[in-house]
Amino acid sequence: MESTIITNKELDDPTKGERFKKYRYMNERKELTKKLLQLLGISSSNKMFNNIDVNEETQTAIINLVPDIKKYYSIAKWYYFQKDKVSDVKPYISISKSLLKDMGIKFESFQGSRKLGNKSTTYTSYNIKSDISVYTN
Repeated sequence: MESTIITNKELDDPTKGERFKKYRYMNERKELTKKLLQLLGISSSNKMFNNIDVNEETQTAIINLVPDIKKYYSIAKWYYFQKDKVSDVKPYISISKSLLKDMGIKFESFQGSRKLGNKSTTYTSYNIKSDISVYTN
């Protein structure tokens, strides 16, 4: 079996397509990840976000990242960009989760409920499990 060695010439070759975006746009991807973490309110001391569903400005800002995401990430397997997806209820969550996963940032989610007056609402909290110090400096 032959092993494949990626040369610098191949990395710089724009005809090589999507699979090298991870290497070709390392700095841009890092900056976009920083921007997303800032939008979500994530820092080294606060690795949890759950208010994204009520903050429409944050939702819009995340959706506005899509052109840059398309440019710097291989998005073919991201749910948000699937043509036959069933629902687009919370696209900002889908985009956020896919970007974090693509960058190797691990997180977990859990459901909770809040009681506001007589009404109880459910929410999902996300907790970052990975070291994100490289993105929060």
